[in-house]
Amino acid sequence: MLSPAEVSEPVVADDPFAHAFHRRYGELYGLAYRVLGDRLEAEEIAQEAFLRLSGAEVLDRPPDEIAAWLRRVCLNLAFNRARDERRARARLERVGQLELADGGVDGEEPERAFVRREEQAAVRRALAALPERQRECLLLRHSGCSYAEIAASLGIAVGSVGVILARAERAFRESYREREHGLS
Repeated sequence: MLSPAEVSEPVVADDPFAHAFHRRYGELYGLAYRVLGDRLEAEEIAQEAFLRLSGAEVLDRPPDEIAAWLRRVCLNLAFNRARDERRARARLERVGQLELADGGVDGEEPERAFVRREEQAAVRRALAALPERQRECLLLRHSGCSYAEIAASLGIAVGSVGVILARAERAFRESYREREHGLS
């Protein structure tokens, strides 16, 4: 698949798929990365979202609707992948075959890499505890989406986004504290 840099401007102007790919690939990659925390997995999810777009009727719609559709598909794919990975990991743990991967950043001390992975896992657990709409709203907002883009992606009124975000942030803080620090 072509990267956004390889798609030339004249092609983008004539082709809604190329235009969407050029404009939205980075956004979708970032969104998937925030859910999964893995660069390769995020890249696969972004590419899969565009594969699904290639034959979709939504290509006849305005660019904002295409973008909302892509964000929705990307979130669904990423959450499905995360759920599948959790299930697979749980099966391996049950039979005692799970080995911890090194996974540290080059040159990073093992203790620091462990703490970083644990913090990332804590954030993901707190997010997973939120209701779906709140979780998606938080992820979209922290991926840089405007209220209008969030509303379009989730199929809700723009005026509802702020309320959902406020509730989501409060619920996230409470969930994070309870799950990771034993506070009530």
